[in-house]
Amino acid sequence: MTDRPDVYETTSTNINLEDAYNVMLWGLVLGVTSQTITAATLAVGADAHKVQAYLCLARLTVA
Repeated sequence: MTDRPDVYETTSTNINLEDAYNVMLWGLVLGVTSQTITAATLAVGADAHKVQAYLCLARLTVA
C-alpha cells in the first residue's frame, strides 16, 4: 500500500496542476521539470498525450 493510493490507482491521463505531486510525477514520466510540465499544460491543456506531443514538437523545433 502506498501513502498516495489515489495517484497509483488512477487511470487518468490528465495532469492536475493543482496537485504538485501529480505535476512532479508527470515531469518524471516525461523527462522534464515541473515548470516545463506546467507551461506545456497551460499551452495545450491537461491531457498528458497532448502535453507529450507538444514537448516532442518543442524539442524538434529547438534542435
